[in-house]
Amino acid sequence: MTKRPKILLVEDDPHVREVTQVLLGKYFEVVSAASFTEATSRIDAQHFDVLLTDLHLSGEEDGLSLVNVMRQAQPKAMTVLVSGSAVDAELDGDLQADAVMEKPYEVEELADRIRQYLQSR
Repeated sequence: MTKRPKILLVEDDPHVREVTQVLLGKYFEVVSAASFTEATSRIDAQHFDVLLTDLHLSGEEDGLSLVNVMRQAQPKAMTVLVSGSAVDAELDGDLQADAVMEKPYEVEELADRIRQYLQSR
C-alpha cells in the first residue's frame, strides 16, 4: 500500500473545516487546524506534503503568513491558499502560493491539482 500524501488543512470556520476534512480524507491523510497558532505548532511537529489554508483567518495572522512559515519550515510542501474573494484568486502569482482556489471549490478539482503538483516534483 502506498503512503497517502499528508495535508495540513487550516480553516477557522468549524463547519467548513469538518466538511473539507471529510471530503479530502477520501484522497489524502488530512490533519486540521483552526488557527494560525495551531497550524504553526503542527508544522513544527509533523511533515506535510501540502498546506491548504484559508487566506482570511480570524486572529493575529492570515493564510499568507502561514504560507511563509511553511515555505521556511518545509520548502518542498505544496501551498494552496483558499479565498472567498475572486479578487484574491486573481492575485494568484502575487500571493506566493503554489495555487489559489476560490470558494466554493470542487474538492475533486483541488485533489487533482494536488496530485498533479506532487507527481511533477
